[in-house]
Amino acid sequence: MACFEVHLAIFTYIAVTGVLVLASQNPCRFGWAYFQGSCYGFGHERMTWPEAEQMCVLYEGTLAEIHSKAENDFVKQYLRNNTILINIYGAWIGGTDIFTEGTWEWAGTKDLIKEFTDWGPNEPNSIGNDGLEDCLAMWKVYDWRWNDEDCHTKQMHFVCETGSSSPDNIIG
Repeated sequence: MACFEVHLAIFTYIAVTGVLVLASQNPCRFGWAYFQGSCYGFGHERMTWPEAEQMCVLYEGTLAEIHSKAENDFVKQYLRNNTILINIYGAWIGGTDIFTEGTWEWAGTKDLIKEFTDWGPNEPNSIGNDGLEDCLAMWKVYDWRWNDEDCHTKQMHFVCETGSSSPDNIIG
């Protein structure tokens, strides 16, 4: 009986630590992707930029704010590979110049977009809908490079970003 209890204890330890390791590898809510301290959720419905922004707020986040090539590449790779989103042409992220034309900032933090950009050819150009292209999207025809789009008429998928949760919040 003692041998059985030892084996059961070892199995329980392995099972519990395995769960903890899995949780620590992705400390995000189910269905979200983890990258460098943030969790990313990808909107499966098309909506305008303001609607997408509000959806991200419901998840206690913002539209994604991309600050590095590595982060940009992570989001691009997800968009390229995700079979659920295979038919999309673009995805909203959190940049806007709606407050001052030509001055791009992240809507969530109000930080200027200057440390990293990945604009598509001749972008931003603000040429659509009488110069009302004030919101930032990643555009499939530009290999997911950035494009300014009309915030209120264009509907597309979107990328939300939140801080990661601790493993205790995932398991408990």
